[in-house]
Amino acid sequence: MNKEVLTGQATAEQIKTWKDKYGDIFFTRSDGHIAYFRKPTRPEVSYSMSLQSDPIKASESILKACHIGGSDVFYKEPGFMIGASDLVEALMDIKKVELGKL
Repeated sequence: MNKEVLTGQATAEQIKTWKDKYGDIFFTRSDGHIAYFRKPTRPEVSYSMSLQSDPIKASESILKACHIGGSDVFYKEPGFMIGASDLVEALMDIKKVELGKL
């Protein structure tokens, strides 16, 4: 059985190095490409939030900043970037909060 090799695929050793350096590592794949990401820092989130009037630029800024390896199509090509936009929310680990009145 042939195992498909994806453009940008990292070795197990590289993934271990990233995990040691960044903690949790995430990946996204599509159409034969794979890319790896880390969680964004607070300044990166802040910058992205300043771009909210342009959601494409906001997503692109997080994807570029957090990309640690693999294929770069996920922040360079519009179709891949839009497809990966849900990844941005997952990377930021946005929490549901509630407001109460006492």
